[in-house]
Amino acid sequence: MVDWDGEVKPLGNFQARVYIVDTDNETLEKMSDELDQGEYEWLFSYPGFGPFAAPQKILIQQLRATLTELRSKL
Repeated sequence: MVDWDGEVKPLGNFQARVYIVDTDNETLEKMSDELDQGEYEWLFSYPGFGPFAAPQKILIQQLRATLTELRSKL
């Protein structure tokens, strides 16, 4: 996990990167929507966001192609 500094970093050999975000829940959701384009898929979580919510506010960056491939196998 790394603190969000506003810069999207390449994943390199990582499957995902988790950014810790210091903002309100609504802004976090908007950030995820705005970033969710191109080669990366962006997910978010925050305390209280469902039964498997993260313990703090986070953005999750993953390769869209990898997720699409995995989802097609389900």
